[in-house]
Amino acid sequence: MSHWLALASCVAANIGANACFKQLMTGRAVRLDAAGLFSLAMEPWLWAGLGLAGVLVVTYLSALTVLPVGVAYPVVTSLATAGVVVMGALIFGESVKVTGLIGIALIIAGVVLVAR
Repeated sequence: MSHWLALASCVAANIGANACFKQLMTGRAVRLDAAGLFSLAMEPWLWAGLGLAGVLVVTYLSALTVLPVGVAYPVVTSLATAGVVVMGALIFGESVKVTGLIGIALIIAGVVLVAR
């Protein structure tokens, strides 16, 4: 797998995991007692999110075999941040202000500069 494909997969897995965790917790109160934790453990959204988190780790490790961490980490975290904002708006109806869109554009510009 090419290192850029690995990073793209890492970003997609990060966004997907966050979507799963958000879906899991929508309308749910957090209970830290045994019954609450057992209830969470029985939810497919938790396991889907954890599976995607595993994909994130494996693909990130793959990218690190070639790329410097000073490139890989900012690319993954910043693109995932931008992607999570967009996903939140499209799937969960979360609001994004104009300043948020400008921020996403600046994040992407920064990634391009760091990756060069």
